[in-house]
Amino acid sequence: MSLLSKNLAYLRKQLKLRQEEMQSRVGVSRTTWSNYENGISEPSVNGLINISNFFGVSLDDLLKKDLSRTANSKGNPAPVRYGLNNAISVLDEDDHLLDNMGITDIISYLKMLTTEIRELKRKIGVD
Repeated sequence: MSLLSKNLAYLRKQLKLRQEEMQSRVGVSRTTWSNYENGISEPSVNGLINISNFFGVSLDDLLKKDLSRTANSKGNPAPVRYGLNNAISVLDEDDHLLDNMGITDIISYLKMLTTEIRELKRKIGVD
């Protein structure tokens, strides 16, 4: 298993996403994503860029580092940086923004969270 395939599986699992969900997240079918994770095939350069943007990791890290072994100062796995539509938006373990986000990115992220919360409430029947 290559570092890329291992990292793709690790990053997806850190966000608790199923392979099927990668279709709506990065435009890759479940079968194609499975092939990436199993080292059967690899994404195109554009695909790598989309995946890198989605997970908020550099291409260099995605291809060259074992992200599952990268630990923070407390010995915990490195936090996965979650990006949506190129807006990277997460906090590290000390609640600091990992990247300098503009107000537009923050607003986009908050809108996305509001939509996801509304959808979760609908699914479980809570007003």
